[in-house]
Formats: sequence, structure tokens, C-alpha cells
Amino acid sequence: MNYSVSFFRYRRSLINNKAILSTPIIRFLTKLSPENRIRTKSAPLKPPKKFKQVNSQTEISLNETKAISIPTHADFPQLPKSIFSEPWVTKNWLTLSELGKVIEGSTLNSRREKGVHQWRSTYTWISKDGKKYVGTCSTGSKIKARKTSASQLLAILGKNGVLAEISKELEDTEKERKKLQKEMEAIGPRGKLEIYNYAASYLSIPQVKIISHTHGNKFGTSKAKYTVSIELEEQNIFVEASGNKISLTEIEACLQFKKAVEEYHREKSPSSSSNSHDYIPGTSSNNASLVLNHLQAKDFIFYCKQLLPNSSVITLKSGNLPNIKHEAGNLLHSCQVMLNGDPIGTETFAPKYKDAEILAYLTGAVDLAKKYPEILKQFFNANRGVSGKIVDALIPVPFKISHDLLSFISKVTRPILSAHVDEPIDPRIEADQDYLKFRRSFSQKLGADEITTRNRHLRTKYEAYLRNSSFQTIRELRASLPMNMYRDDVLRLIDQNTYSVIVGETGSGKTTQVPAIILEDATLRDMASNVNIICTQPRRIAAQSVARRVAYERGEKLQETVGYHVHMDAKRPPSGGSITYCTTQILLKQLQHCPDEVMDSVSHIIVGEDGIMRPCPSISVPGKTYPVEKKYLDDVIDELNRNYRKSNCLDSCKDTQRYLQIEDDLKKEPSMDFNWKKIRDGVAGASKENEDSLIPYNLIATTIAHISKSNSDGAILTFLPGLKDLEEVRKHLLQDPLGVNFSNASEYRIILLHSLMTEAQNIVFEQPPAGCRKIVLATNIAETSITIPDVKYVVDTGKLNEMHYDPMTRIKNLKCTWISKSNSRQRAGRAGRVQNGFYYALFSKNRLDTLSVYGVPQLLRSDLQEVCLGTKGLTLNYSIKDFLSDAVEKPPPEAVDTAIKDLINLGALTKDEEITPLGKLLHSLPVDPDMGKLIVFGVIFRCFDPLLMLAAASCERDFFVRPPLKRREADAARRYFGRNSNSDIIALINAYREAQEIRRRGRYSEFAAFMSQNFLSTATFENIQKRMIQIKEVLVASGLLPRPSMKMYRPDDRVDNLVNENSGNQNLIRALSLARCPGNLAVRIGSTSKFRTKTEGDILIRSGLNAIRSASSSHLPKNALISYTSMHKDDNQTLCLRNTTVISPLTVALFGGPLSQKGANLRTDEWISYRLNTNSDNLTALKCISNLRSGLAKMLSMSFMDLAQRKSLVDDNTRRDFSSAIASVLDRSETEIAPYNFEKQPYYSLGAGTRDILWRTNPRLASSSGQRP
Repeated sequence: MNYSVSFFRYRRSLINNKAILSTPIIRFLTKLSPENRIRTKSAPLKPPKKFKQVNSQTEISLNETKAISIPTHADFPQLPKSIFSEPWVTKNWLTLSELGKVIEGSTLNSRREKGVHQWRSTYTWISKDGKKYVGTCSTGSKIKARKTSASQLLAILGKNGVLAEISKELEDTEKERKKLQKEMEAIGPRGKLEIYNYAASYLSIPQVKIISHTHGNKFGTSKAKYTVSIELEEQNIFVEASGNKISLTEIEACLQFKKAVEEYHREKSPSSSSNSHDYIPGTSSNNASLVLNHLQAKDFIFYCKQLLPNSSVITLKSGNLPNIKHEAGNLLHSCQVMLNGDPIGTETFAPKYKDAEILAYLTGAVDLAKKYPEILKQFFNANRGVSGKIVDALIPVPFKISHDLLSFISKVTRPILSAHVDEPIDPRIEADQDYLKFRRSFSQKLGADEITTRNRHLRTKYEAYLRNSSFQTIRELRASLPMNMYRDDVLRLIDQNTYSVIVGETGSGKTTQVPAIILEDATLRDMASNVNIICTQPRRIAAQSVARRVAYERGEKLQETVGYHVHMDAKRPPSGGSITYCTTQILLKQLQHCPDEVMDSVSHIIVGEDGIMRPCPSISVPGKTYPVEKKYLDDVIDELNRNYRKSNCLDSCKDTQRYLQIEDDLKKEPSMDFNWKKIRDGVAGASKENEDSLIPYNLIATTIAHISKSNSDGAILTFLPGLKDLEEVRKHLLQDPLGVNFSNASEYRIILLHSLMTEAQNIVFEQPPAGCRKIVLATNIAETSITIPDVKYVVDTGKLNEMHYDPMTRIKNLKCTWISKSNSRQRAGRAGRVQNGFYYALFSKNRLDTLSVYGVPQLLRSDLQEVCLGTKGLTLNYSIKDFLSDAVEKPPPEAVDTAIKDLINLGALTKDEEITPLGKLLHSLPVDPDMGKLIVFGVIFRCFDPLLMLAAASCERDFFVRPPLKRREADAARRYFGRNSNSDIIALINAYREAQEIRRRGRYSEFAAFMSQNFLSTATFENIQKRMIQIKEVLVASGLLPRPSMKMYRPDDRVDNLVNENSGNQNLIRALSLARCPGNLAVRIGSTSKFRTKTEGDILIRSGLNAIRSASSSHLPKNALISYTSMHKDDNQTLCLRNTTVISPLTVALFGGPLSQKGANLRTDEWISYRLNTNSDNLTALKCISNLRSGLAKMLSMSFMDLAQRKSLVDDNTRRDFSSAIASVLDRSETEIAPYNFEKQPYYSLGAGTRDILWRTNPRLASSSGQRP
């Protein structure tokens, strides 16, 4: 007993001294002295200093209320979910700390119930106005007491409307936060950079300062606070902002600066728009797109370095701002540019060193521009490419040539220079036009007896169709179409007018029924043999599918009375009572080359277009479509949030959030008069292109998954820009968005519909098995004329890929752009063709309002050479400009001028814009004019078949296939065909030759296996062969080749051997490919991975044999000369070259642009300067090369005169000897560009055994790091 008493005293002593006793100690002590249990009493809770003291009358406990239901997160979705699932965890309430605070209190009562001590727990909510709400509970379990009291507090807050008030306040706060966020995002994520750019445009430097100071908080600890100030003294602008985070404080300061700039320009020019401000010091007065900003700053500094006296040294001084840390925990980086050891500009800082460096270069550039305004003026007037980078006027290229080669050149040049040349023929003399009529017309005339027989046959067949009960359903379906209800009106309109317009709404049956109505009416009147109808369609798949549909509806097989004619695929019906669907291009070519034959044999031409140039008699037919419910982006997002807020993964996708923000910004009215962010048009334009090309794959896949979960029937058609986007969306679908298992082939069939995927074009029309849903991912190929029967839902991204050609820079750019309102209407109509449908437009209604009514016509975004040549080929007495000025949307005059200039340089037009005999021939060939000239070169230089194949291949899809999952293997196969030639065209020729040789053997299975194993396109191979035959027909008809060469597949044919004497000479093939377009020449910039042309710099090669992934890994030598077929922009707007070939300096000197002599130097096209390295006299070398170039020009002139007189170019011995000499000169030319081990290939490729040897002797061909296309 004494033991217990003494211990009790010890316990009392501990308690009196405020010792902290844990619950296990208390239990241990109470066991020792059960008659003297410890009694604890919690001290009254003191409210935090930030809340005011209140009396007990403001407290509300559960004991004072009746039974109250406990609210859930569904009742208040704006509040954190955790306060409903675990309200007893006080940290879950911290997110509401700005509105109130929860305090927990738990004590052990002295009162016992059934011998068990009771725990009393309290949870108190203290609002920001000081009002208290208390939930209490007493029970034998501490955990239960805590949970129950917390739940009771939640019930009290819900009962008294506190949760509703908090939810409303949070919602208002969130709206304010989003509004502020939008304002911040309006200046961009790099707002400080834009401020520096704005100041630089006025040759000013903003003073940006950051100050760190600490302050105490409620816990008694210090916390850092930052003040960011921005001052632009020249415009008397000073702003500052304070906050706990540097990044947010900077953004707020930038936002204030933006508003200050607005106010400055409003006060300065209240009556005029500030966007059209006058010339300012930091911009180019003659080029508004040039302005001194971060994109030009570094170039300007190094431009100054070259012009400043003495040798200038540019260095960077870097460091860190002391005692100032970014949120990531790192010190801010600082940077300043030094010129010869002296600082220029100001010290700049940023979380990333690269950003600080960019700002430092910009301030340094402004400093130098203010000191040296004349240099700034020179800098702005320098020669530039489309990227704005300065392109040097001349680039030196090493040119090594030996004395022996010079002697050989002198020897072979004499005969051609001394050859007699007849008086030149006037190029305006009309050549015989008969050779242009080489193509079959669509149909041939019938004889008198054939007409009667044909009419009787067609009527008997049609009447049998009407009696056949198996076609009853089809007949009823056709009769229900609105066009058949207007049958008599349509026939009357057509019979009474030469030209008429039938306006048929979607689903009226205008495409399928109008031709059938005309033919069937003539059939019943025994006049069907006089009817041959041509109906145009915009795409080949449309022509093919509609022809099959019309034949089916007439109870026929294809080619009985209905057929089609598309590029490289003609299934035409017999003449006399026929309907032929064709592409618009096919009809245009027929009308250009043999208009009389077409008009004599065709009775009706139906053009499936929605525009007309002049008023015509017309009829309007309503459509038979089903209602389509349209949902735009806001509706889609609301639907997803309402159904899948818990599992919605859109918030975690940055691209989707960025896309949604861009669309949301369209709703905002412009808030400022001066758009300082877009002071440089080029930056704004690039930004817009990047925005337009942004595709929210995650949103698309989620929308498709939502449709699949919400409805079980109907196919889903999704419109996407290109093949890459189809593959990306499929990849996202296979990741089971919203838990939908699209990998289950029994439930879902994903079909990619693209012009490259011919198999899918047939599969898409098939009905899937029961219980299986069709998901069609398509480009705009599915937009018109094609009806996929079971489509009920259309998901539209609102984007399409369009090829744009810049005639001034000759750059092709496959742009991802917004569709037109017409496109949107067509796409929506796909959902309502056969049943009620739904249209999910993944763009806002505001975006729809900004779309143009119609898309950009092809005439405004294409190379106009073929159009201009076709204009003169029609022998119209109009100038090209006058003729094209009558177009509905006429092309820009500068684009027409550029095309005419190119045709004059090509020899197709005279300076008076008269077409030459060469021009007439080029106009008749089914290839581009420059490729047509390449074919002529092939005949002249007896290198015919490989150049013919290259020309034919230029019109087709890529012969080399690169499957996404097998790119390394495909690249290795391509390198094998390259044979170390550093030439994509040599690889193409070798691949085609080998495939052709295997195809000749007659074993198709062997051929198919070869094509598949070597990643070659069978369809492209067949199209190339067909086009080669077409071209040969024209050349024979024109007299360029003798008729025996029509037997193109007989290797022993004499003429084929004559025109292919030099077909194995790779150097000659390289030279002639450059001669096709001498301007398509590039030079590697030193040892870097970049190239330049005459007008452009910073160009890359990312595909093909000469692709450079890094400068150190390149196999190309310094200053390598490269010819290419085209230059384009990739997805990142980077200039890239395609189909490149390494060539020698001598090749460029002979076949490149104009050759000129400046003193002891030779120049090509005034931008390539040769550094001759010879063991002979330089002047002698220059004379030899110039004479050879003159002899070459003379031979070509003689050849074109022979062409004008329709003489064969094959049998001239002088030309034959000189072309062989040119080939020998190119073979013997010395070069320092390696590797150049061009082994002479035979005309037909080596066999499979040799191929295996080549693989074993070139093991490096078996691996590749691969590259993106």
C-alpha cells in the first residue's frame, strides 16, 4: 500500500509539473493503484490569433440538435473528397484554411459506463468570422469517439448551411483564379522574354529586379517572400509584385507590365490602333517581319563581331543570384555577354541557364545596336532565308581536278564545238498536234447495226431487272430517294438546256441517281446507245465506290454499263449506253489533249462540284437525311466531366489542356489595344502554326470511349488530319481509355482509312460480326461521296492536312489546318445518311464562327508551272496572266510570274510566253514539266530507262515503305539498295531494277516475298510500270523515239539498247538529275549537320541515305554538294531536304546553274565559288571547264531543234559520241568527297546470290538507329 501511495505522489508530481504522460503510461499507473485513478482534464482550447475570440453562445453541439444526416461528396462536389471520407484527419481540412479551421480535442472522462472509461472527443470548426461549430462524442473507444465527433461536425456544418457557403465561396474563388490564370497565360509562359522583346523593339532594356525578404508566420518561423519589379525608363513604366513564389510573382509582375503598356499606348495614340504603330528603332523599315528580338539577337552580336575593328571575342559570364532560390530548390542562374572582356547589355537571371543566356544575348544585342546603328541597318538588309537567318552571299567549295582530266576534256570538247549548227528554228512554229491524241477516248462510236443491237439488248436487260423480284428491295430503296421523286423535272431540265444545275441536298441521291435516271430513260426510248455519261468525283476511292454502288443498284456487275476510270486503274464499260465515274483530273487531261474526241463520244458530263461561274437553269432537290444532333467542345467536356469526373484523365494530359485553353481563349474579347506579344509577326505566325497542328489525342480517344460506353450500336467515324494522327489515336485507344478494352477484337474493330491503305478502303464497307463495333479512323478521304452504312457517330477534330507550295521559296509545306464550314457540314452529314446520328465536334462554336466558308482552292496552294503550261498548251490567244485572272479565286500575280519564269528557264516557253516544241511535249507527258525534261535528257544522253523510271516514280507514293514498328529494318534494306552511293535516287533505281527482274521471271509468289522482305510497295511498283508505258506512248507518237521501242520489256531490242548505253553510269544519272532543276542544290555547312541553299540556311536531311542525326556521326565530308528533289517543312517547321544525292564539283560546274568567271575563280549561280586545286595552270583549267560547259549547251540546243522538226534523237552519231564523252569525264573526275566507290552496276540488277554476298560483306547494313519520316 505504501508502494502505491508513493507512486501516486510521484504521479501527482509529474502532473503538477505538466509532464506529458502517454496513454500506455496512464493505463499502467491505474493498474498499480486502481482506487486512485488518474483524472485528466483538457485545457480550454484557445482560438488561433487569426480568428477572433467568441463566447460560448456561438458554439453549437450535436446534443442541441436532432438527428442530422451526414452529407457526402456528391452533395458538395466543389469540396475536397477527403473531408467526407476521413473527416477526423485534420490535415484533410487544410485546403480550406483560408475559410476556416478545424481543431481536434480528445480527453479521458472520469465517468465510467459499465466499468469502461469514456473518451470524449470534440471537433470544432472555426469560421473566418469567428463562429464555432462543435461536434462531440463520448464512447469507450478513442478512435470511435474521434470518427463519430468528426462526422457529427460534418453533419452540423451541412445542416446549418456552412458547407454550402464554403462550396459557393470556393467556386467563386476558383472562377477568380481561372480568370487570373487566363490573364497570365495571355502573356505566355515566358512572359519575361516577351517583355524583353517588346523593349528591344524600341532599342531599350527593361530593368528587372528581384528582392528576397523574410517574414514570420503564425507558427513563429520565418518564410521567404519575394518582390519582383520591372522598369522601362523610356516609357516611364514601373511595376512590381510580391509573393511567396518567384515564378508566380514574376508572372504577376509581367501581367501588370502588360496592362501598363496598354495604358501607355492608349494615352499616346487614343484615336488610332496601337498595333499599327510607326517605325521603331529596333525594327527593319523595309521588312516588317524583321525586328531585333531573341531570335535575332545572337546572330546580330556575331554579325557585329565580324564587322567591328580588331578581333572581337564574345564570351559569357555566368553565375547564380545569391540567397534567392526558385521553387525547385535551385539558385537562379545569371548570365551576361562579354565583348573583349567588357560587359554589354545587362545581367539577366532565370531558373534555367539557357533562358538566362537568351535574355543576356538580347540585352547585349540592344546595347550594340544603340552603339552601332549602321551595323544594325546592314544586318536587317542582309540576304535571309524564310527562317530569318542570314545566308552568306558566297560559299567556297574545294574543286580538285588533274592535268590528265583537263587534257581529256579539251580533247572531247573539240568535235562538238566545231560541229555545224543549222539556222535555229523559230520556237513559235506550231508542231504537229496529232501526236498529242495518243490516249483512248472514254468510248468509241458504234456502227448502225451495232446501235440497234445494243439498244435492244439494254432494253431487254433493263425490263428483266424491273421484273426480277430479287431486286425489289433495291428498287424500292432507289424509289424512296428524293431525286427519283423529281425524275420528270430532272429529265425535262436536262433535255431543254445545254447547261443545267441540279442542287441536291445531302442524301438526295444526286451522285448515284442522276446518271442512272438519264440512262434508264434513254433505254426505255431505245436510245441508250447514244448515251455515254461521264460523272466526276473528287477522289479515286469515291469514283470506285460510287461506280460499284450504282452497278449494284442496277443489278449488274462492274463494267457491264457502269465503270470507273481513276489514276492507273481503268474499269470502263463498253461504249453505247454507259456511265463512267472518273476523277476530275482524268477528265481535265482528256479535254486538254483530245477535246474533240471526248465531246464527240460523250453525251453528258456531270461535274460533281458545288460552284458555278455563271447563272444556269436549275432545280433544287431536298435531301433524305436523318436528324443529326451536334455537340461542340463545351458540350463534350461537360458530358465527360459529368459522367467520368472521378476517372477523367484529361486533366493529366498537357497537350489536351493546352488545346482546351486555346479554344477557351477564343471566347475572350481582346482586352488590350496594343498586342505587345505579337510585335514580331514571324513569332506570332510560328506560334499559330504550332497551335493549328496541335491534335488532342487523349481527348479524341476519351470521346470515342465515352460513346462506346454510352451506346452499344452504330459505327464511330473519326476525322483526323493524317496517317501519323491515325496511328496515334489507335495507340491511345489500345490503352483502354475510361476502361474500355478496344483491344478485344470480338467487340471492336479499329480500321484506319487513308489513301495509302488500299485494303482498308474495302474493309470499311463490310458489316462487322454481331456484337462487334466498327471504329473508323479516317482522313478527309471519308468526307464526300463515301457512305459507310453503319456510321451513327462522327467525331471531328476539325483539322486536315493540306500541301502548300510557296513559289517564292520553292518550299513545300504539308500544313495541318482548320477545315472550312463546308467541310464541317459534310462531315456532320456522314452521321445522318442512313439513321439518326450524332456529331461530336472537338472544337468550340467560337472556332466554327472563325472558319472560312470554303477551303483554300488548290490553285492558290500549288506550283503553277503545270497550270501555266497547260494554259498555253490549249493554244488560246490569251496571256497566261489574263487567262488565270478569270479564275473564281485568282492566284497571286507573283506566283504566276515565278511559274512563267521557271518555264522559260526550262525551255518550255519563250520570253514572249509562246510555247516551244519542248513545251508542247512536256505538256503532253503525264508528269511535272521538270520531270518531263529529265526524260528528254535520258533520250539525249542514252540513259533512258533509269530516268524514265525516276520521272514516273515522282508521281507516285514512296517506293520504300517504312512501317512504324520496323523502321530500322526498312532503313537497312534501303541502304543495301544504295550500294554505298550516298544517293537516294540510285537506291530507288537499284530497288526497281531488282524488283523488275524478279517480276519478269513470272513467279508472283517470289516477287511478293521479295517486295515484302525488302519493304517495297507493290502498288507503287505497278503504277510506275503503267506510267512508264504511258510516257513511252507519248514519246513514240511525238517522234522522240522510234516505234520499235514500244516493246519495252524485251532486253534485246535494238532501240532500247541504244537509248540505254549509259544507263549503268551512276555519275551521269546524278548529273542529269541535277540538270532537271539546277536550283535544287545544297551545300553542307562545314562539318555541321546543317545545309544551305542559295536562299536558305539551317536546312536538315532527316530521311534517306544521307540523313544526318548528329554532326559527329555523319559520313559526308565538309562542304559536300547535295542535289535534292524537293524541300519541305516538317512538323516542327524545320526545313528538310528529300531524295538527296551527293554530287561532285565538276558535275555542278557542268549541269548546275549559270557558270561565270570572276578573275581566276569560277562561280555557279553566283553563290558557289570554287577553290581550284590542280597541277595545271588555273586559267587553263577554267578555260577547259568553260569550253565543256559551252559544248554541252550547244549539244542540247541541237537536240531541241531536232525535236522541233520531229527528228529522232537516237540516231545522231555526234550527239552519241559527245554524251558518251560526258559520261567518261564524269567517271574520271577526281573528287575529295567520300565515299565515292561507285561500282558500275549492270542494267539489270545482280541476282539474289550476289545480294546475300553483299549483305555479308556489309554487316553494318544490318543495323540502324532509325529516324522519323
